[in-house]
Amino acid sequence: MLDAHEQGEHLGHIRRTLIVQGDVRETLPRYLTDNPHTVIALAYFDLDLYETTRDAIDAVRPYLTKGRVLVFYELAHAKWPGETAALRDTLGTDHDSLRTLPGRATPTYLRWGM
Repeated sequence: MLDAHEQGEHLGHIRRTLIVQGDVRETLPRYLTDNPHTVIALAYFDLDLYETTRDAIDAVRPYLTKGRVLVFYELAHAKWPGETAALRDTLGTDHDSLRTLPGRATPTYLRWGM
């Protein structure tokens, strides 16, 4: 899928997408430290658990652009309350409307920092 995505890019010969395997609480901060030029306009969280989601939000927060889109796969889901609690505790939920794609309950997204 990544190869197909990059083939459609005008700079497809330059690899801009990668998969980093491992525990996101370790790999994400290490990646961001090794790549301080990173700018994040879209962050997709499908982490289910409170601590993992909280730590990922805290890690990416300094790299987020104004008007960024944050997507949460299990937000407001009774079976996996961790993502909702992590969002509430890190960024709060009083800054913008939570939205979903038409006809879908998940994922939920928000534009923050507008």
